[in-house]
Amino acid sequence: MSNIVRRILTGLVFLPIILPLLYITPLWTFTAFIALVVLVASWEFLTLSHGNDPVGRGLGVVLSVLFCLVAWYTRFGQDHAGWFTFACVALVPTALLFSLVRPARIPTAFIETGALVLAPLYVGGLMATIAAMHDLGSRSQGAGLVVLTLMIAWFGDTGAMAFGKAFGGPKLYPAVSPNKTWSGSLGGLLGSVLGAVCAHYVYLPSISLTEGIRSRSRRAR
Repeated sequence: MSNIVRRILTGLVFLPIILPLLYITPLWTFTAFIALVVLVASWEFLTLSHGNDPVGRGLGVVLSVLFCLVAWYTRFGQDHAGWFTFACVALVPTALLFSLVRPARIPTAFIETGALVLAPLYVGGLMATIAAMHDLGSRSQGAGLVVLTLMIAWFGDTGAMAFGKAFGGPKLYPAVSPNKTWSGSLGGLLGSVLGAVCAHYVYLPSISLTEGIRSRSRRAR
C-alpha cells in the first residue's frame, strides 16, 4: 500500500470522528479529545529520553496533559494569568527534583530533565493552541479554523510527497532530511495553498483568500 493511499484511508477513518467533535458535540468533548492526543503523543515523544523508564514517561505524560489544559483554560495567560505563570515556572523544578531523587537516573538526569520540560511545552503547549482555536468566534468559525489548520498540513504534506515522487530532482537539505527535494517543497506549498482556497469556498467563507494564503506563507517561513 502506497503512502498516499494510506494517508487517504487514515483521513477517511478520522474525519467522521473529528468533524462531529468540532461541529456537533458539546464543546468540552473536543478539548477532551485534544487531551487524549497529548497523552498519546507525549508518551511517544518521551520514548526518546525515557524508553526504559515508564515512571518518568508517566510523569511526563501527566505534566503534558496538565499543561495543555491549563494553557487552554487560561488562554495562555490572558485569563487567570497567575495559573499559567505557575504552570510554566513549576515545570523546571518539578522535572529536576524528579530526576535527582532517583540516584540511579542521575547519569542521564540532564537529558531526562530537559525532556520532562520540553514535552509539556512542545506537545502540550502546541496542542493547546488547537483547543483554544476551537473557542474563537462562533462555533462554526472556530471549528473551521481548526479544519483549515489540518487541511494546510494534510494537503501540504501530501502535495510534497506527490511532487517529490513524481518529479524528484535536487535534494533540499540532505544533511537534515535526505529524501526531501525542491520539487517536493514546491508541491507542499501548492498543496497548502489549495487547502486554504478550499477552506474559503467550502466551509470558511469568513476568511478571505488573501488571509488563507498568507496563513500558508507564514507556516512556510
